[in-house]
Amino acid sequence: MTFVLECVFAAGHAMSIRIERYDSPGAALTAFETEIQGKPAQEFHAYPSAEWEEPFSSGELHGSNRAFLWQMDRWTVRVNSSDDTAYRIAPDPREVAEIVYSNSR
Repeated sequence: MTFVLECVFAAGHAMSIRIERYDSPGAALTAFETEIQGKPAQEFHAYPSAEWEEPFSSGELHGSNRAFLWQMDRWTVRVNSSDDTAYRIAPDPREVAEIVYSNSR
């Protein structure tokens, strides 16, 4: 089961949230570890998490994709923010993750 929410804030500036349910906590952890592809893991409210940024250039525009992913029991939650310029209009993925977490309890 997967839930997805996508928000566009302005042309070239967007955010998405993907919440995915697995059959077991072990399956969710395996999916989490596969998705972070060796990136450093950290703790997020006692759950494993990772965050990263991938800069990109598109012609004269220099933007980035930012991601925050965590695994909670049998769920994984990934927040992506994308800005196609140096102006960060899309929200910080960690801040959005905090909102999702606070509403999941």
